[in-house]
Amino acid sequence: MGDVVSDAGFSKSVSAVGRRACIGVFLTILALAVGLIPSAQAQTFNLIYGFTGGADGGGPSVFARDSAGNLYGTAYEGGVYVLDNTGSLYDYGTVFKLDRNGKETTLHTFTGGDGYHPAWLVRDSAGNLYGTPVAGGSAASGVVFKIDTHGNFSLLHTFQGGSDGYWAQSLTMDSAGNLYGITEMGGNGWGTIFKIDTHGNYTLLYSFTNSNDGRWPWGAVALDSAGNLYGTAQYGGSGGWGVVFKLSQGGQLTPLYSFNSRTGEGPYGVLLDSAGNLYGTVQGGGTYGAGFVYKLNPATQQYGVLYNFTGGNDGGGPLFGQLAEDAAGILYGTASYGGTSTRYQGCYWLAGYYTNGCGVVFKLNPSSGQETVLHNFTGFADGGDPAGVILDPAGNIYGTSGYLGLLISYANGTVFEIKP
Repeated sequence: MGDVVSDAGFSKSVSAVGRRACIGVFLTILALAVGLIPSAQAQTFNLIYGFTGGADGGGPSVFARDSAGNLYGTAYEGGVYVLDNTGSLYDYGTVFKLDRNGKETTLHTFTGGDGYHPAWLVRDSAGNLYGTPVAGGSAASGVVFKIDTHGNFSLLHTFQGGSDGYWAQSLTMDSAGNLYGITEMGGNGWGTIFKIDTHGNYTLLYSFTNSNDGRWPWGAVALDSAGNLYGTAQYGGSGGWGVVFKLSQGGQLTPLYSFNSRTGEGPYGVLLDSAGNLYGTVQGGGTYGAGFVYKLNPATQQYGVLYNFTGGNDGGGPLFGQLAEDAAGILYGTASYGGTSTRYQGCYWLAGYYTNGCGVVFKLNPSSGQETVLHNFTGFADGGDPAGVILDPAGNIYGTSGYLGLLISYANGTVFEIKP
């Protein structure tokens, strides 16, 4: 199961928050002073913004970009701090916008009743934003929200933690503006798939059973032109270690591929290309035990591994590694550890769990299986532990790092750009 979200797990003392905010300001200034950080390759790495962990949030993810070059995303924590009767502080996260000059605007700050710890964001053609805090709301089970183009925030659905599910993990949108998503828990106890129409009406489409269909869905979901939805469950299936599934428009779920202890452990979401092929990452297993990228044809259920990470210079553990595809069919993503940075460098806090390295941004040619590292994170000004990327029409890459490094065990994250 994914991380269990609780208020106690994210509490902080007043003094700790103050120290973190001061550290964040210092690191942001340092990042701006550094400006362009050249990678070992031909690409140019540009640090756009460093989060302070204060009003702007901390732990960012970028999900969308508009035609003017503005980026939109969520910060998992930070924002407003609420002091409870024990003297602990809770920070619930934000929705943010970054313009082309790196100016950050906080579009919404969560306070608990409207949800907390936002995990996903989608943007429609009119510029409205929709997202899913994994918890909070009136039943403490999460919500689906909308922020319109005037900045007005509204709740579309508040999960009750029962048959409708709880801990929403992702969203996608069809051409008519209907939302589709998954919850990690609830339903029969093992997660759900849901729909919210343009009027805000909620429909439960499927409840997982912890059988061949898997349990605890998570990661990106995708829709094809026929209205079929694709995604992954992190565990279960016939092999026990997760499945790639298809849900038909009629509500029938078909397991397309089931992972086991030999083939891989923990698939995370899917990317659907224009030809109808699915691509995804698996966080563990494979030839070297460091995860891999795979391709799956839903029509024929033909499956193949495109690349096995070694955990060394090429990276490893593509956990939360949202994939992107360019016009030529080349894939881009992140690996959360590995690369050329040395153990006990800036990613000190990862070193006790991973062997070495602060993570990489990579590109992968699906035809040849050739992987190219575009940036090695050092854990210093450029951060570390990256989590997925998006692309603009010119092929520029945008993503986030989970922390700012500098041997700081709890920092606040960055947004970066890589120009080809």
